[in-house]
Amino acid sequence: MSNVVIKPNEMQQKAIDILKGQVMLLAGPGTGKTFTVIHRIEKMLADGIDPSSILCLTYSDAAANEMRQRLIKKMGVIASSVDIYTYHSFCNDIIKTYPSQFDLSVGVRVITDTEKITLMKECIDEVPLQFFVAPRGDRYYFTKSFVGHIEKLKSKRITKEDYFECIQTNPTLVPRLKELESEIYEREQRGETRNKGRYQELEKIKSNIERAKELWALYEAYSEKMINNNLIDFSDMINFVLDEFDKDIPFLTEVSNKYKYFLVDEYQDTNQLQNAIIFSLVDANKEKNVFVVGDDDQIIYGFQGARIDTIENFLIKYPETQVICLQENNRSTQSILDFSYAVISQDEKRLENNQTFKDKHISKRLTAKNLKIIPFDKKIRMLHFGESLQEINHIVDDIKALVDSDSCPKNDDGEKDLSKISIIAKKRAELQMYAEMLKGKNIPIQIDDGRSIFAIRSSILIYFYLKAMTNNIFADDKLFGLLLAEPFKINLEDYNKILKEKQLFREDVPNDFISLMRVLDGWKDEEKIKKFLETFDDLKLFASNNSLRNTIIEVLNRTGILVTFHSEPKNKMENLMGIKKFIDEATEFGNLNKTASIFDFVKYLDDCLLNEIDITTDKNPIVQNAVQLTTYHGSKGREFEFVYLPNLISKNWEDFSMPGEYKLVVDEVLDPDEAKTRKDSELLKLLFVGITRAKHTLTISFADMDNGKANQITKYLANFAEYDFDKQTFEYHEEDFTNEFIRSISRDVYDNKQAFINEIQERVKTLVLSPSRMNDYLDCPRKFFYTKILNIELEEGDWDNANFGTLIHAILEKAVRTAKDKGAYPDFETVMKEFETGLNNSRFTTEAKKEKFAKLGRQALESYYPHFSQIPVSMIEDIEMSFYGVEVDGNLITGKIDRIEKNNDGTYSLYDYKTGVPVPEKQIAVGGYKEGYYNQLCFYKYAYEKLSGKQVSQVGIIYVEDHQRSVYKTFDSSDMEYIEKQIKDTYKNIKELNFDPIPEDNAGTCKFCAYKHLCRLDVI
Repeated sequence: MSNVVIKPNEMQQKAIDILKGQVMLLAGPGTGKTFTVIHRIEKMLADGIDPSSILCLTYSDAAANEMRQRLIKKMGVIASSVDIYTYHSFCNDIIKTYPSQFDLSVGVRVITDTEKITLMKECIDEVPLQFFVAPRGDRYYFTKSFVGHIEKLKSKRITKEDYFECIQTNPTLVPRLKELESEIYEREQRGETRNKGRYQELEKIKSNIERAKELWALYEAYSEKMINNNLIDFSDMINFVLDEFDKDIPFLTEVSNKYKYFLVDEYQDTNQLQNAIIFSLVDANKEKNVFVVGDDDQIIYGFQGARIDTIENFLIKYPETQVICLQENNRSTQSILDFSYAVISQDEKRLENNQTFKDKHISKRLTAKNLKIIPFDKKIRMLHFGESLQEINHIVDDIKALVDSDSCPKNDDGEKDLSKISIIAKKRAELQMYAEMLKGKNIPIQIDDGRSIFAIRSSILIYFYLKAMTNNIFADDKLFGLLLAEPFKINLEDYNKILKEKQLFREDVPNDFISLMRVLDGWKDEEKIKKFLETFDDLKLFASNNSLRNTIIEVLNRTGILVTFHSEPKNKMENLMGIKKFIDEATEFGNLNKTASIFDFVKYLDDCLLNEIDITTDKNPIVQNAVQLTTYHGSKGREFEFVYLPNLISKNWEDFSMPGEYKLVVDEVLDPDEAKTRKDSELLKLLFVGITRAKHTLTISFADMDNGKANQITKYLANFAEYDFDKQTFEYHEEDFTNEFIRSISRDVYDNKQAFINEIQERVKTLVLSPSRMNDYLDCPRKFFYTKILNIELEEGDWDNANFGTLIHAILEKAVRTAKDKGAYPDFETVMKEFETGLNNSRFTTEAKKEKFAKLGRQALESYYPHFSQIPVSMIEDIEMSFYGVEVDGNLITGKIDRIEKNNDGTYSLYDYKTGVPVPEKQIAVGGYKEGYYNQLCFYKYAYEKLSGKQVSQVGIIYVEDHQRSVYKTFDSSDMEYIEKQIKDTYKNIKELNFDPIPEDNAGTCKFCAYKHLCRLDVI
């Protein structure tokens, strides 16, 4: 097939050509905004503009990676020098580049979700809360909400003084309090005594004022705990930079004028902090060339801080902005575009309707231009059902018929591609019924969000077992189900024997499962009972002497839970992801609580379950060949050939409100009419996003009844009674209930094995090799499968050595960055002080280990730093340089080089720091016991030369603790041919799913492997 070159249309070309001044590109769905941005950068580079003078800011890591890959693929090496960041990664890079501007300790890291919950619960224990009382009296009920409130306060950059001033000025608080008090006084003076409602409102306001004060107390306590634990969050990164910009104008000017061109993608999604970064950079810049891309009709992330007036505020701040509207749509049919326009036109807040900007000639009506899609144009299907169960059944049957027909969408190879079919719902809970019923029809599905560990069979079993370990009497109800489930499943007669004994309630005999298993005899399967009790007792002893993470891994292996779910085809990937999340959660909990026991962790899990704090598996970034079930928010940026929008009823849309929603005192207070208009605007935008995901076939539906309760169509579609839909009405009678119910629970046999294979095939497609990943595969393909494809980490890593190595890397990196910033390396005393601070902020398993590494670190720095600080800063080209997008036979490779030096002859040297015992040079070679080091150095030279076009004359490993024994190597073309072949062969084997284990050896590699039980099953 020949590659067709797609040329920009007139408006795209205009956006590409105007490089100076302020430009706003209003790009509706499917109008090719990324295509335009890529071509704009291409033109800039073709015109000789220095790529390092271009800064591109975007909303998410996924968007940044996509843009980076597309640029490199289109323009090659030169594009890698364009700075493409998310807002927080940009600010993080500033903090690292200018360490002397920021008073941050070495080793500061981003807080995890687990740590947020743990720290907040500590704050709740310490701050006397009297007004934030949960309905059920659960102490930690508001934990997750508190974290959200504090993050929102951070995003507003509010000071304590401003916050308490808001309490005094917020119309719903002190002003209304005084107004009410005056009103009640005047009424009582007139003898009017019916003031019960007013007194109730008065008490509610007083309570809200006290709640606001309590929230600030939590904010201060939480912030202090983050500092004490050397933690920051994404808002902190941006706030630190903005604070320095405000305090140090020359610093802001220096950072800003590194660039001559600013490009901002998905501008409508920016929040207050992100906007402040953009405005600060542009205002301090000599050139003031800024190009923003967005669409006011797709502002749907208000809950994350995106404002409905973001785009308007930009136009007000920069009135000379040239506005370009993209109106040619390359995604959808005209029928879908016309319907979406009719829906969004109800939004009074649209930019197109704003007379302030009429001189900008803004027009958002889209025209279908994709010649491959236009022939599929058809009317929108509107399905009207009598009952919601009928609606669900029909949609599932409709998808089943589509999948079984020749009309099923296909990929470029002519194979059926179910990922081009989607059901989009407003809430995730709505999707679960569709998921179960589609699987019942043997149709693969993929839900775009993770699932709670309390809803996954594997993680439920682990949780129940841990509860029994902490207190088998109180966890008796958990053992009730546990003993009938694999891998524990005891003989049914033995189980009934225990139950019968329990029902006797003898005072002289303990009445819990474990105790009865110990004292009763005459078992049908005595070996099973004996093995359960031995394992149970061994694990309790193990837990008392080992870390939390080690304990969880031991439980998984000794009980057989891991082996059971690895060999069980049904919901295999979901169960393995549940196990992975359980291990991750325990690891993060243990990292924050050095002395955390299994009792502490179970208490944490109990609180999360009780207070509905989600612990969910990681969202799967890989699109599988499965029907896509997603929320409207999750669908943003995606497109499908067939889209279903069910449940379009008022209670789900305009009449829905979050129960117990709390308004911050700093939130804007709107009058009722404005609040209603704004809510309508937000919901219309959300519906517009859902509609415009469809390429050619859109089905919208609603039902009159749901579980016997009356529904009505959302008001946003109520005015479309005369619209030219392809309408179908399905009447529903009481006698239909039985038929619909039976349809909803009927199931075919789901092909779990094929679903698992499909998932693995999709995962390997997106895998990107780094030196460590390639070495891991070469060491043992089977173990690589478990760790890098399934992402299940069972081994207890050497965290102490890893933390020490990370700290030394950070110390040396900061020293170089300080030297580049200030022109001189920090003195030895300063470096040692940084080391001591970093050491105290690092987590070691024991105080003895900490002391050991403190001594090693001092000795290493005393020996190496005087030598290190003699290296001229001018020679150091880069440090901690991450590369991504280097192409090898159609595949990408990635990695990070610790230090790059420019030599006098114009060539370059690449170095990697290592801590630990030095390895002899002869072992860093093919066949040596550190062949992995050789592969790593070859990999770096190969990637850097390909990426930069520069010649690397030397590579080396610097042993910081004994730098005299560092290893330096020169590689020739044969080494590069070797590593290229290794990369290609590794990719080929992975994509062909070659994950055979290495042969059993005599050195104990397999004997002591944490995955040996899985491996011996020989099940992939």
